[in-house]
Amino acid sequence: MPNSVSPPRMAANPCPSADREGSIGASPDPVPDTPEPLPVEELSRLEHDKLQPAVRYDAPEAIYARYIASRQAWYDAQPTGSIKTNQQYRKAMALPQRYDKQSYEWCLDYKQMSALCVTSTGRRSWTKEEMMAYLDWSKAEDERVEAQVAEEMGDNPLANARRGVKETWQRIERDSREQEALYSVADSTDSCIFVKT
Repeated sequence: MPNSVSPPRMAANPCPSADREGSIGASPDPVPDTPEPLPVEELSRLEHDKLQPAVRYDAPEAIYARYIASRQAWYDAQPTGSIKTNQQYRKAMALPQRYDKQSYEWCLDYKQMSALCVTSTGRRSWTKEEMMAYLDWSKAEDERVEAQVAEEMGDNPLANARRGVKETWQRIERDSREQEALYSVADSTDSCIFVKT
């Protein structure tokens, strides 16, 4: 569909023969001017954004983008002249410096990241840094869920004995919605770094 931009609507002059600037008590136009239309480039960009599906919080691309943003915030918080490398960042955040081969194979499974990254220019292999970011997130997510389950169960391991499959799936869906909301709010605000002293 070609992009067409209509010209702005001009306000009707109620008295075309009268000189409006020279008239005493001339009233403003009864129909206000409409706002200027957006340039064609901006229209196409807005249409493109609407056509792009929203990326889920647990998509590898979103996970890597958050990793990069967090690392950049850490870089910016470091004093001038300090060493700013990915290895230094991982050390400061207590992240593993490397993973074993089985972990990389696991994250390339179709149930996780899948073997290839789909970009606007085609498909490509995931970089090691992208895989490490996904593995970091997966480990943190597993720890979060395990802590949540332990908190719900408390000291009584039979506390969840009466839960059925339906209630379990409802809990999973609720948690997924909560995480989606959490990450959408976090993505719309500036990230901050908490420095331990």
